[in-house]
Amino acid sequence: MLWKLPPKEKIYEAFSVIADKRFGMVSDSKASVTSSSGDKQYSVTWDINDESIRITSNDNASLWQGYTGYPIIAMLMVLGRIRYDEELISYFGGIPWKKINKAHKNNYAEAVNEILNGLNDPALITKIRDLVDDIFTQIENLKLERLGGRGK
Repeated sequence: MLWKLPPKEKIYEAFSVIADKRFGMVSDSKASVTSSSGDKQYSVTWDINDESIRITSNDNASLWQGYTGYPIIAMLMVLGRIRYDEELISYFGGIPWKKINKAHKNNYAEAVNEILNGLNDPALITKIRDLVDDIFTQIENLKLERLGGRGK
């Protein structure tokens, strides 16, 4: 079964995982990702070969919403399966996503807009949005398969 596509806003959260280096390799096919608040650890497991990418995570979006959550997106970037611009994602270090999302009642688009508007650079914001659009297309083209069953 294929993963549903994530909201584009989850890509920005994946940027923060990489910018903050909140991930660690557990084995050749497993990593741990720490939440922005530092209070949760998510496990991402994968099986990648020439024909397919099967991947899973125990974050809430992946478990309960059925789309690739930010830990999966971040690890696909780390593993080189999604191309990205390190310079652009460096702007996403230190962002308290849980707090900002909660302040916006989990309206992820509003939360992202707050962060981007804080950059005060329309050209930079356009570059970042273009990168997110490109990454979204890459995710779509990967046709990611679920690894294992659902549930914790």
